[in-house]
Amino acid sequence: MKEPYVPIPMKMFAYETHYFASDDEFLVFFHIGRLVSARNPLVAIVNVELLHSIIQFDKTNDSRNKKRIVNAILGLQSKGYINIDPISDLKYTTYLEITLPHLDNNIYTTPVYSGGSNYRGYLSATDTMFTKTDSAREFKVLIYTAWRQNIKYSIPFSEWASVLGISSQTAVTLIETCREKGIISKQRGEYYTKPDGSIRQETNRYSVQTKNKDEWNSNKEMNKALKSMSSEQKSFETRTHNWFTDKYLDKDDMYVYLTTKCEILEEHALARIKGISKSPSGKAKMDKLYSLGMQKIQQEQQAMFVQDAVSTEQIRYILDSEIDDRHVQSWRENKERHGTTDYSYLLGND
Repeated sequence: MKEPYVPIPMKMFAYETHYFASDDEFLVFFHIGRLVSARNPLVAIVNVELLHSIIQFDKTNDSRNKKRIVNAILGLQSKGYINIDPISDLKYTTYLEITLPHLDNNIYTTPVYSGGSNYRGYLSATDTMFTKTDSAREFKVLIYTAWRQNIKYSIPFSEWASVLGISSQTAVTLIETCREKGIISKQRGEYYTKPDGSIRQETNRYSVQTKNKDEWNSNKEMNKALKSMSSEQKSFETRTHNWFTDKYLDKDDMYVYLTTKCEILEEHALARIKGISKSPSGKAKMDKLYSLGMQKIQQEQQAMFVQDAVSTEQIRYILDSEIDDRHVQSWRENKERHGTTDYSYLLGND
């Protein structure tokens, strides 16, 4: 029998939007979902005292802990994750009838864009998953890892920091702690050498372990689109290229790969190059495109060198030198007529 679960909306990780949920809101939502009525699985009858007995944000101060629970409930309501019947005077003992969204609600179905990714759908969070963790942050790491695992996505530490709302250094420590506890597993990114000779490492990939595959089943139909679009959406390369399409690659595509500063594009392009190069003909084509791409880079570098060499000071020197007046006049007339900065008129044909 499948273990009961709470559908955690993935919008809760959309850190650049108002849907982003704090640690407190995340945990309160999960526990409200666990307390739904048997008669109506979308309605939970709770009060703050009940939630306080389950959730201990602050074990040293009961009043502060209850206040955090109240703030989390109000935050969840303002973001559309729950709905509460109007109450004139909310007390800790006041019973609340809280309604959770149906799975066809736009909280789950409508994507929201944040940090280069679309966040939508849900992940089925169970008690078994929750008991593996010791804090809201560890629970969020497990949920986010399980979701990203569905689309075979590598998570950089900068993204961990953003979706968890913490610093990069804290994220590094937290992820390593989760790995040591066995909450998640890490597949270290392979090292590779770029065409310019620099050594880079692919982004680490994280996963969760389970004997019951259904336990980690988040809305897979919703994630199919994310699987095909995630790399393209996260790439900040604005130049036109065919790396994320099924079209044939040309020298311009190779040039974009060789000069891009986008690690997402680099990783995707490198994987595609490796795949194509498995056959002799494919390798020959990639070698040719690489050569053409490098030629274009060298031509640009040479052009920049020439432009830098002919500096303003050099032009003044040439103009002030004893150059044939005929050449100087020809250059000036050509500049006025065409707006050109071609200095060959100053040098003559001698």
